[in-house]
Amino acid sequence: MVGEQITRLNQSIDILKQAQTRAGNPNFFADYVNKATRLVAQAKKDNDFIYHERVPEPSALSPIDKVASARLAKQTPLPEKLSTHFRDL
Repeated sequence: MVGEQITRLNQSIDILKQAQTRAGNPNFFADYVNKATRLVAQAKKDNDFIYHERVPEPSALSPIDKVASARLAKQTPLPEKLSTHFRDL
């Protein structure tokens, strides 16, 4: 699990750096690159001291399933009349 996290974070850093070069702005997504870099360093440290998991190649990872992501809101149907004080014209 930690090995997969390291690989996915490294992939995200690569993609964010590509976005920076394509945008022509080195500060574009700089906060996200810095945060991902800190998270990779922390995950590598945890993996070296605690978990000792193998870090897989990016091609060995399965794609993240859309079903696994949580649904934030449930769609509800709108009532026929939105207000009782609405007058028909």
